[in-house]
Amino acid sequence: MRVMEMREGWGLDYIVPGTRPDPGPPGPGEVLIRFEAASLNYRDLVMAQHGYGRMGALPFIPLSDGAGRVVAIGARVSRVAVGDLVCPIFLQGWISGALRESYRGGTMGGDIDGVVRDFGIFPEAGLVRRRAVRAAIRQAGGRDGDHHLVERREARAREGYGRRYRH
Repeated sequence: MRVMEMREGWGLDYIVPGTRPDPGPPGPGEVLIRFEAASLNYRDLVMAQHGYGRMGALPFIPLSDGAGRVVAIGARVSRVAVGDLVCPIFLQGWISGALRESYRGGTMGGDIDGVVRDFGIFPEAGLVRRRAVRAAIRQAGGRDGDHHLVERREARAREGYGRRYRH
C-alpha cells in the first residue's frame, strides 16, 4: 500500500512517498478501513519534529486525524458495516473512563502509524462512525460545510463557538 512517511530524518522536509505491505484481512473484532482524508493538527507538526519525547524510530507515518471507509470487517464486529465512514480515535486504548498512563502507548501518528496511508486495521472500539457526530450537529441546526469543534461529546460551530451540539 502507499504511504507518506519520514525515513531519513525528522521534520516536514523528510516526508516522502513510500510503500508498505497491505495489512491483510481483519481478525476477530477488527475493521479494515481505506483512508480518504487526513487533517494536519498542531500536534502533528510537533510530532514530525520528534517532539513530546515519546517518539519511536524511523520510518514513521505521520498525522493523527483522518477518516476512511470500512472495506472489511472481522468476526464479531457489530457497530460498523462495510461502506460506513469512520474516524479512528486518537488514543486507541482509551475507550472510556479516566485517562491512565497505560493508555498513552497507543496514539495515532505516534506509537501507532498515522493516517497518511491507504489502509489501516483497527479494533472496532477504536473507531467512531461519522454519522453519529453528523446527526448530532444536524439535529442542533448545523449544516454541511459549517466548521465545528467537537470536544467531550459536544460540537460547537466554529464562528464564535456559540452553538453546542450533543451526540
